[in-house]
Amino acid sequence: MNPERWTREEIWAATAQGRRDLVALLESLDAAEWDADSLCSGWRVRDVVAHLVLGTNVGPFAATREMVRYRGNFNRMVRETAIRRADPVETLVEDLRAVIHSRRHPPGTVPFDPPTDVLVHTQDVAIPLGRTVAMPPTTARAAA
Repeated sequence: MNPERWTREEIWAATAQGRRDLVALLESLDAAEWDADSLCSGWRVRDVVAHLVLGTNVGPFAATREMVRYRGNFNRMVRETAIRRADPVETLVEDLRAVIHSRRHPPGTVPFDPPTDVLVHTQDVAIPLGRTVAMPPTTARAAA
């Protein structure tokens, strides 16, 4: 299915399912796995999760403030903000669970970015840990 043909309800249902799948994985991790490297260079598992939670909580003002703080370096801003917010794992799981049905997304993103983001970052966490989290075929095709 082409992402342009997805309804908003389908997009948010896919996002919520992806977040539920990630929460299920995270609840099974031990302390060492939370601090393991993800597939995102320089990011631990906890940093990736913080990034996903932050994406639902960042409004235009906060995003602008952070861009100024990092002198317009978007990639550095995203990385450093996630690392700075990589709270205790219990808090990260609770925070992600709390936004499962959130429809907020970062400024400058398009509607299909949230399901793609959670789909990709779930694999960024699972693969280096030797875990398998199935990707819904319809969502994976649309995200490709």
